[in-house]
Amino acid sequence: MKEADNFRHRAHALVDQLADYLEASSDAKDSCIPYQSPERAYSFWEQFSGDETAMYEAVLKQSISVHHPGYIGHQVAVPSAEGIFASWVSDVLNNGSAVYEMGMAANAIERRVSKELALVFGLPNTSTGIFTSGGSLANLTAMLAARAAKAPALAGEKLCVLVSDQAHYCIDRAVRIMGWGAEGIIEVETAKDFSVSASGLDTALEIAAQRGRKPIAIVGMACTTSTGTYDDLLLLSAFAKTHNLWFHVDAAHGGVACFSESEKKKVAGIEEADTITLDAHKMMQVPALTTLLLYKDEVASYRTFSQKADYLWGEAGPEWYHSGQRTVECTKLMMGMRVLAVTMGGGMVKLGQYVEQQYRLARAFAKTLEKRDSWEIATEPMSNIVCFRRIPMASIDADDYNEEIRERLLLDGRWYVVNTRLRGIYWLRVTLMNPQTTLESLIEMITFAEKEG
Repeated sequence: MKEADNFRHRAHALVDQLADYLEASSDAKDSCIPYQSPERAYSFWEQFSGDETAMYEAVLKQSISVHHPGYIGHQVAVPSAEGIFASWVSDVLNNGSAVYEMGMAANAIERRVSKELALVFGLPNTSTGIFTSGGSLANLTAMLAARAAKAPALAGEKLCVLVSDQAHYCIDRAVRIMGWGAEGIIEVETAKDFSVSASGLDTALEIAAQRGRKPIAIVGMACTTSTGTYDDLLLLSAFAKTHNLWFHVDAAHGGVACFSESEKKKVAGIEEADTITLDAHKMMQVPALTTLLLYKDEVASYRTFSQKADYLWGEAGPEWYHSGQRTVECTKLMMGMRVLAVTMGGGMVKLGQYVEQQYRLARAFAKTLEKRDSWEIATEPMSNIVCFRRIPMASIDADDYNEEIRERLLLDGRWYVVNTRLRGIYWLRVTLMNPQTTLESLIEMITFAEKEG
């Protein structure tokens, strides 16, 4: 059998296997997470000796199904067929994109997609962006860009970044990677709704001065990971201008509000950002990892990485078609193709409708919890994330009680719910990613928790 025929035969068999899996995953009565202990999982794979088909079958049976209506856990996309197919093509081609010859289509598509999305965010038509493997790497690149833009005039000074106390930990990690240590992050105290406040910004400046640190950047959240809260980006953009700070917006999850006419007011001011992080593998139905880092000023995207590499490119200066000039990565997947596949045609309109549907569902779920005895929410949801908990009898520890609820849900398997701590308090947390998840299924979940409690 020729190699191409062998590939075709095995690929058709795998497609059938995956299609059967997707069909079964849509049944809300089945398990969403087949939980087992780490030791048992390792024991199985340590002894596994089956064939290719058996291996895939075992992986499917032992993995969380993000396509299941009960998948309401982490911020991981339910990938669309368009995004999946684009990933397959990328894997078959296996083209890197650091240099043009190895990524002719990839680099051109990356430029088209980044410029189109820059316009959606209200950035100038001269803006552009780059794709990176994940939001953590994009945020690190943004912080490096801020340093390259602001630090040359501050030689010898100790620098810092101002960021919400609800920000994703990768911002703190990025600052530590840059060598600024724990003192390089100044957390801005948030208000009751977990968004940055004007008073918190003023206090952060005072703390920076006390530490002998010079702020060079401020990071806005659109939205936060724990509660899905959007910062007031108009407030932050004005603050950045007043204090000559680089303005970065971590819109990894909630930047998709820009696709919706009814929700985009939540990101008003994002058009003033110097850089924006957007994870397409969260709310854009694209497989992970696919992250876009947008730059208002294209020149700034080259300033961060200016090393010479004669074996890749010469000394002609910035060249958009060599993406390696602007990223940490050299060999990089054809991520832009995934986004193009999902957004071309009427894709952006469909994404906007999807965002609206999930945000509406979160608000409806929150209202249901508020009307129900013994349940409370941490804050009114601004996105598709809801933090909630059940209030036990006075003699029972609330944190332990809600942790037990999550464990029972986990072992039941029909719903996958995660948790977070907000100002020291344990909360159950859902992120409503699956368009098949309904309010009825969420009510069924909390009813189950009540009966078993």
